[in-house]
Amino acid sequence: MAVAGTRLVSLRRAAVSEIKGRIGGISGMHVDEREVDEVRKFLWPDETVELTIKQRKLRPGGSLITPTSFVATNKRLIIVNRTRLGIRKDFEVIPYRYITAVKLQHGIMSCSVLIRVSSVESGDTGGQAEAIGGIRPREADTLVHYLNKKIMESHHAPADERQKAPAKEVQQSSKFCTECGARNHALAKFCAACGASSAVEV
Repeated sequence: MAVAGTRLVSLRRAAVSEIKGRIGGISGMHVDEREVDEVRKFLWPDETVELTIKQRKLRPGGSLITPTSFVATNKRLIIVNRTRLGIRKDFEVIPYRYITAVKLQHGIMSCSVLIRVSSVESGDTGGQAEAIGGIRPREADTLVHYLNKKIMESHHAPADERQKAPAKEVQQSSKFCTECGARNHALAKFCAACGASSAVEV
C-alpha cells in the first residue's frame, strides 16, 4: 500500500508539473514555491505566480552569494535583488504595461536578459534598462518568451482597461530610499535625491 501511495503522489506531482509547463503554450514553465514565499506579501488577491527563474551561482554573469530572481505573475514582474550576503532583499515590482522591451543576450554557457522599463511618472518611453546575467539558456528563452507575451497582452488590452490602471500599480512600480525616503523608479540603482547606493527598497 505504501508503494502504491508513493506512486500516486509521484503521478500527481508529474501531472502538476506538466500543467504548469503548458501555461500560455510556453514550454519550460516552472514555479519554485520558495521564490513564491519570498514575494507573497506583494501579491494581490487575484494574482498568481506563473513562472520563477533564479540567477545561477556558478555560471558566467551569475552571483555566488546574492543571486537575483524573477517572479512572473499573471499581472506583474517581481525582481528580487539579494544584497549584503543575501541578508537583505530589494523587491522591484513592475506591471507589464510599463515594460517596453525585453532582449535576450546569448553567452557561451549562460545568457543575460535585458529589461527596459518606461518612466511611470514622466511618460518617458526610453526609461531605464537592467541586464541580469547568469541565466541558463533554456530558462532565459522561456522568460523572454513569457514576458513578450505578457507585454503584447497588456498593450492590446481595451482602452478603458488601460486608462483605469489602479493607483497601487503605479505605486508598486516605484521604490523608496531607506536613507532619505525619496521615491525612485523601480529599476533605480541610486537614489535620485541623496545618491545613496543600494539603499532603495519597496
